[in-house]
Amino acid sequence: EEQRKAFLPSLCSMATFASYCLTEADAGSDAAALKTTATREDDAYLISGEKQFISGAGTSDIYIVMARTGAAGPAGISAFIVTKDMAGLSFGENERKMGWNAQPTRAVIFDKCRVPVGNRIGPEGIGFKIAMVPFHMWCPDVYEGAPTPATAFLSVGPKAAGFVAIVRLLMLTFAPSAGAAPWAQPV
Repeated sequence: EEQRKAFLPSLCSMATFASYCLTEADAGSDAAALKTTATREDDAYLISGEKQFISGAGTSDIYIVMARTGAAGPAGISAFIVTKDMAGLSFGENERKMGWNAQPTRAVIFDKCRVPVGNRIGPEGIGFKIAMVPFHMWCPDVYEGAPTPATAFLSVGPKAAGFVAIVRLLMLTFAPSAGAAPWAQPV
């Protein structure tokens, strides 16, 4: 509830923007092999590692980050909300791309980035299931009747489609009262 109150109003009004941080150099299509770590230290986690090809990196206000808090595999991954002002967060150079140059794409670098425990999304170990929510969103039969990034793209363009994807992920994550939380359902 606290996360929903803190982050959703500004995201829904488009006063702030968010980026989704899953991809790593050695864990592209095998997302469960990610190496970024989040080590618990008192009332915070220290996140260390690097995410690659992150859309909006360096300009977004919020980063939804998947990091390893446990053993290898999907069950060892947790999800975190990292804000742009947190110490230990930095960005690589803007990627040179053939197209889609209106949106920056950079590496997101974590060097013992201190993230409050209250910024962990859900309990430890469900980050991989949370990370898969945007991929399930593209399937119309998964969340019947809900607007998808694809329909947003067709009706209002690519900028809004990305926004719909991030807000939908956050709303599904923070508002399980709308139905069973996506990570609680069988994969």
